[in-house]
Amino acid sequence: MPPATRGSGVLHKFDVVFSPAGIQVFQDDSLVTTSEVVPRWTTSTVLVGMIGPPGRRTRVHLDAVGMSSVVPAQEKVVEFGAVLGTQRVLRPQENAPGLGVSRQPLIGATSARLRTTVTLGAGADPNAMSLQIADRTVPMVPAAPGSPTQPGSDVTLEATLPPELFAGEASSLSPLVIRGQGTGAVLESYLEIAGTTPARRLPDPRLTPRFAGLPTAAVTLRNASGIDLGKRASANTPFQLEITLDPKLAQRDADDVMPVRGFEVYLNERRIAAVPTDIQGPAVGGTYRLTVSATEELPGDQTIEVRLHPADQTKQPHSARFGIQLLN
Repeated sequence: MPPATRGSGVLHKFDVVFSPAGIQVFQDDSLVTTSEVVPRWTTSTVLVGMIGPPGRRTRVHLDAVGMSSVVPAQEKVVEFGAVLGTQRVLRPQENAPGLGVSRQPLIGATSARLRTTVTLGAGADPNAMSLQIADRTVPMVPAAPGSPTQPGSDVTLEATLPPELFAGEASSLSPLVIRGQGTGAVLESYLEIAGTTPARRLPDPRLTPRFAGLPTAAVTLRNASGIDLGKRASANTPFQLEITLDPKLAQRDADDVMPVRGFEVYLNERRIAAVPTDIQGPAVGGTYRLTVSATEELPGDQTIEVRLHPADQTKQPHSARFGIQLLN
């Protein structure tokens, strides 16, 4: 097949496409050659080489190299705890307790398997164990090759469940036990189910619902240099009032933090500042500094109130009050 013609001095695109049908090579989106060879390797190293016309000096500029593939959508896999009828490995002919697992999580599944961890006892062989689920018995295999076989070893086993178990009238699949020669103790078990999702858990109506809470407000007095004054400031010198809105406590006690569109500051019930916090969107936290001149106040105990206004204007404002002292 003749290659596509674009001339020298321009970029050309080459694509090598691997598929189950073989290999195809494209130049500038035009098919130039094919091969029925199907690579069997699972990993590879990409080597790029360019050879010019024989007998001629050729310079090639490599602009970019990349790889792409079609990634199939993966099925969602969920896990469900599975409690076996007994926490020990039963002998092949031993009676099994009539306890099992609910069929509900398996309804609509495309595949499922049970994984369990067993502590091997005397005479136990992890390669010769089986899972009995309802009236079916399926082989169990070690989840990892080369698993230990010595007594006292913990081995993870898995068994693929037959698809016919995913539907039926019985609500429970019982018995559910592991069988094998020798002895063994079952540590934990669970189902891996593909192609289905667990039903959404509804909130417990007995629990008190939690609502979004406003951030907590804190007040710090600082002098003009930013030094913390504690709870005392001079009545004759301007000072800084640092207001911090902290969302952490509200987020811990409630499930969400209510945004704030602004707050007001009152000194002895007289409003001295109104600060918007929603210029770039409602805020849930932040630190704000105001310069306060309290020359009109008498020395002694004073009350500062920070009144938060929620972004949702249907909600009521919330106030936090703090005590300070002004000195001569």
